[in-house]
Amino acid sequence: MMKRSRFYSYCLFAILIIACRSLQATEVPIRIIQGMPYMEITLNGKGPYLFGFDTGFGGEMELDSALAVSLGIQPTGKMEVGDASGRNNRMLDLALLDQLQVGDYVFQNTTVILRNRRALPGMEKVSGILGMALFSAYTITIDYPGLVFRFEDAPLPPADNLTILDYTPVGGGVPQIDLKVGDIALKAVVDVRSMSGTFKMPEQVIPQLHFVSDPVVIGRGRTISNEIIIHQVQIQESIQFGKYKYEQPTVTYPALNEDVIIGASTLQSFRIIIDQENQRIQLLKLAENASILSGMNSAG
Repeated sequence: MMKRSRFYSYCLFAILIIACRSLQATEVPIRIIQGMPYMEITLNGKGPYLFGFDTGFGGEMELDSALAVSLGIQPTGKMEVGDASGRNNRMLDLALLDQLQVGDYVFQNTTVILRNRRALPGMEKVSGILGMALFSAYTITIDYPGLVFRFEDAPLPPADNLTILDYTPVGGGVPQIDLKVGDIALKAVVDVRSMSGTFKMPEQVIPQLHFVSDPVVIGRGRTISNEIIIHQVQIQESIQFGKYKYEQPTVTYPALNEDVIIGASTLQSFRIIIDQENQRIQLLKLAENASILSGMNSAG
């Protein structure tokens, strides 16, 4: 009887160890390339390979098709994808990846979209993109000032509408929050992949705004299958989300859907924490991050 009790105790102890491990944060260093966070990961035990993390991508993973061939990953189906306009859809191959390792955590059987990513301008060394769905069971942190990406089982406190906001997941999990442009109430998506300006405006909102300067063409943007001309202009109206208010901001347009896009130029001053289970997002600016870290060091 004693042996059986010891056996059960050992089993319980082992289960508790496994549970504790599952709660530990997994943390990896990131580098910022054109405003977007990138990290090194391994695929099926090989690598490391450079991958971006995109809050604007609702899927699990996008993988360069040539790399998939070299790893022996075969297409298993197809998926229709497109940009936010809904007018530029195309079919891409799908595949199943056996093992994907981020830090010391291994994901099994990840669904990946195959795309000739390395053929895109400036993407020659980038092997793919990780999306929100891959981390759907976790709270994600993108710490721009600290250059760290983290995921863990750690819920955020309830929204205070200052730094912690409720959000609606759109497009497979992309965070959409409330935002005001002057007196106009709008929705905004938090998109680290959007590199053209601080805020991107839907074209239908532009006639309602008052310009401080004349609009200028600053370049061309590329969606998954289309090219758009990007304009930039400074506006009189303030932009506010939570406690953060931007006076006479410079905005770009058009966005291809009805949401404002909070882009990488704005987000780079924040530590961003996304609690997907409770659909809350916390945005802490650089000075607030420093204050928190100072308090933690003093407490230690």
